[in-house]
Amino acid sequence: MTLVGSPPVSPTGVRRRLVSVPILFKILGVGATVAVWFGIILLLQIRGGLSRILHPMLEERALTSVRSMASALEHPVAVGDHLAVREALRRKQATHPHIRYIIVRDSSGRVLSHTFPQGVPPDLAQARPALPKHADGVTVLDSAEGLIFHVSSPILKGHGGTVDLGLSDREVVAAQTAITRSVLWALALAMVVGTGLAAFLAHRLVRPIRRLATAADVLGEGNYGVRAGVESGDEIGHLAEAFNRMAVRLEEYRKEVLEHEKEQRSLIHKIIHAQEEERGVISRELHDQLGQSLLALKLKIQQDGPPGATPYLEARVSGIIDEVRSLAWRMRPSILDDYGLDSALGRHVEDVAKQSGLHIDYQYTAAPAQGRMPDEVEITLYRVAQEALTNIQRHSRAKNASVVVLCEPEVATLVVEDDGCGFDVRAAGSNGRRRLGLSGMRERAALLGGRCAVESAPGKGTVIRVRVPLGARREPCPSES
Repeated sequence: MTLVGSPPVSPTGVRRRLVSVPILFKILGVGATVAVWFGIILLLQIRGGLSRILHPMLEERALTSVRSMASALEHPVAVGDHLAVREALRRKQATHPHIRYIIVRDSSGRVLSHTFPQGVPPDLAQARPALPKHADGVTVLDSAEGLIFHVSSPILKGHGGTVDLGLSDREVVAAQTAITRSVLWALALAMVVGTGLAAFLAHRLVRPIRRLATAADVLGEGNYGVRAGVESGDEIGHLAEAFNRMAVRLEEYRKEVLEHEKEQRSLIHKIIHAQEEERGVISRELHDQLGQSLLALKLKIQQDGPPGATPYLEARVSGIIDEVRSLAWRMRPSILDDYGLDSALGRHVEDVAKQSGLHIDYQYTAAPAQGRMPDEVEITLYRVAQEALTNIQRHSRAKNASVVVLCEPEVATLVVEDDGCGFDVRAAGSNGRRRLGLSGMRERAALLGGRCAVESAPGKGTVIRVRVPLGARREPCPSES
């Protein structure tokens, strides 16, 4: 078998579970992961960009506001009108709600006025608090409400004191929140649309693959006429076309194999038929011609033989006659043609038991008036039983055996069993004689559409089962009449 591409890797554990996830969920998972990471990166970039743009604008606004406030407070401070200063601070904060506080100090740093309802916080009450610088003239404070841009500006060039102003970044945060919300809604819509498109794409991808897998299963069951539907011209479509071409080739090859097997079985059938006919001819010649000649020789010896050698020669000729008759019986027992399988197989079992000393139980069961089986079936079962009993004699070292024939209306069954040493059926191919014997049994059964099963294991004995379907033709059985 040739592997195309890199060799397959057998995944294990978590990796196996991950790669075994259906394609639909893989596509949806990849799409969702990409969308989430894209959304996170996009939000970070947008928020960072907004901060880089809006914070300088907010700082500039804070500086503009504090400078305008310093100009507005020059006259009230110069004349010492503290009420006007407080009113100016109130109006400024009311006009600009993002201004968190305003502090007015005199030239010595003492707080003159402020907008805090309960006093200036300690860290801001100092004349010049040590605060981290963020930009020119701007100090950024971190509070519970967010960042505050703290700016200062002199009043009357510093002779009237200074004004401090704190501007909150809530406006920037609100803009960031609004844009983030819009982006999230857009991403959610994009994920819904993307998930729908991914599901549609996965369905379009998975459906032909599933159909192709179903077609492959049907093809594996032996239906070579199955074809996969070609729905597109992409890689999956090319795969379906390649599968169809393979199915066509397999179907053609299967037809060729079946035709070859049919011809082979027909040839084997003819060979076996010719062999049986030749066995019959040889058996008759041995029994009739050679047997009669030996019998005549025996009579001649009895009449004209030398007086001292006649008993010896007569015994030798009698032994040869028995061997010839036994050989003729093994070649083709005439009783099989005349009286059927029951009589022939029973006689053969009896002879084997006498020769080998085995205890063989023989049973033949058939329905009353069922009649004889077809000639081909009787010959096949007889030869299989003959070969099985020969193997028992030569190899099994068994003490007991049984031969059972069950003739039913539609099928005939032969079971030959022994309690011998048994053998490894798979390893039997290394034994040429045994391999040929088992192959011959199977081939004879297969020629009639039957099946031969051999069950054995070392030390467990052997069971041979043959089942052959019966044809419609029946002949009356003389042994049953």
